[in-house]
Amino acid sequence: MRITLLFFIILSSLVLSQIQPYEFYCYIKDTKIEVQVNYDSSKGIYSYIYSVYSGTKNTGWIDAIQIDISTKTKHNPKDLDLFDNCRRLSSPISGLNIDYYKRFSEFAIPVGLSTPYSEITCGSSKITDEYGNDIGAYAGLGIPFFLEAGDSVSGLTIQAKFPPGIRDFRIIPDFGRCYKHIPKTEEYWDIGVEGGFTRPKGFGKDEDWYFRGKTIGPIDPVDYQFYNGGGQKPDALNLFLKYANPQGRETKLKNGESFDLIIYYGDTTIPSTFKAELNGQDITSKFHPVKGVAEVVKFTFPLGRNTLVLSIDGKNQKGNTATDTDRLVFVVE
Repeated sequence: MRITLLFFIILSSLVLSQIQPYEFYCYIKDTKIEVQVNYDSSKGIYSYIYSVYSGTKNTGWIDAIQIDISTKTKHNPKDLDLFDNCRRLSSPISGLNIDYYKRFSEFAIPVGLSTPYSEITCGSSKITDEYGNDIGAYAGLGIPFFLEAGDSVSGLTIQAKFPPGIRDFRIIPDFGRCYKHIPKTEEYWDIGVEGGFTRPKGFGKDEDWYFRGKTIGPIDPVDYQFYNGGGQKPDALNLFLKYANPQGRETKLKNGESFDLIIYYGDTTIPSTFKAELNGQDITSKFHPVKGVAEVVKFTFPLGRNTLVLSIDGKNQKGNTATDTDRLVFVVE
């Protein structure tokens, strides 16, 4: 018994000894992002308002969030109609492909970046291929204070004239804190321009420590693959309602998991005719249809099989009124 216990203690010590200080201070994977999407019909502008929650398991601090805003086609990066209150630096940060003064990627959605905080840096992080060619950007929103475990921040906002879809995000830890807790021994090497600290050979690139996932952000509809809901013929009728999320008729969810339905109302639809039913119950009031506009509607479905029926009338190519009816199934296990 004593031998078994001693072996367990030794094994535990060996496992713990393998956890380096930088791993402890860079860990931010217990993080959650929530987003609220608003639309200003008078200006034709969508606002994507992000909240970030640092979980209690995080041992690292959060420095910033970045949302992918890349496009396949070129766009003028500046749009003065978009509100922007971020403090910007006049030159790129040494060692990073970031310029906080201007959004220099043409393969990105024009965005305005704003927060409720007065002291914050933000901008666009340019994405390049292996040859240095511009292929897109991340919209970056810094956090005015490093977010510790159990803390949250809200009101980090991206404005765009482009509608919502599913986007990649990445969350960046406070690397300065990581570097300062790396022992200076022979197995570590100097990283020079990135701050003059030392780090282990096994540290890898900074990007290896980003926390990545999916969220909602502005997309270029030309680049996006939508789900048309299926069912109607001719296919043109299916464009009365289409979806950036889900991407198919049936979606499986875990119990308690929320789902963001991203619905697009066609240009020729008649909003007053829109109807929505969930498991036979009318939930039309949960939606706010506007022709030619997209909307995000959040759901938390009960256990089992749930059927969402959505319908709307619109004008077809001949000018006649037709109806698009879609049935979406959500299975909660």
